[in-house]
Amino acid sequence: MHQVVLLDRSDWILAYLYSPGRTGKVNEPVEGSVPLMKGLFLLQNELHEKVPYTFKPDMYGPLSLEVYDDINTLTAGKGEVVQESRVGQRWKTFRLNERGLAEAEEVYRHLPEPTRKSILEVKTRISSFSMTELLDYVYERYPDFARNSILRIPR
Repeated sequence: MHQVVLLDRSDWILAYLYSPGRTGKVNEPVEGSVPLMKGLFLLQNELHEKVPYTFKPDMYGPLSLEVYDDINTLTAGKGEVVQESRVGQRWKTFRLNERGLAEAEEVYRHLPEPTRKSILEVKTRISSFSMTELLDYVYERYPDFARNSILRIPR
């Protein structure tokens, strides 16, 4: 039996950012808020993790304003997450700074192994998708969340 770990809502973001992705390195940056949002959504819906965000259909599929609130708190308030703009890139990159890395490592280490595997699986999959592939993947599997999309009319 796995020990149940109750996370603060924002700990899910810390654990997701800490987790390796396709490079296999911890603290692999997430390229934009859409992949971060969809990663948390997929953890909740495909892998049935207890991610405590409420998602609704929006212009780019599933959206939780709570994720934005927590990112803002982790960036401006607690100072654990860095949002970087890169030349020629329309979206911000999210990564943990030194302080955030230490806290996220502690959170991640105390997660049950199946939860760590779930996060790794989702982050690896998402980081291998282009933005179009990611949205197609989510829209195809969750058409109710694609109904307000401005990018295409769901099938």
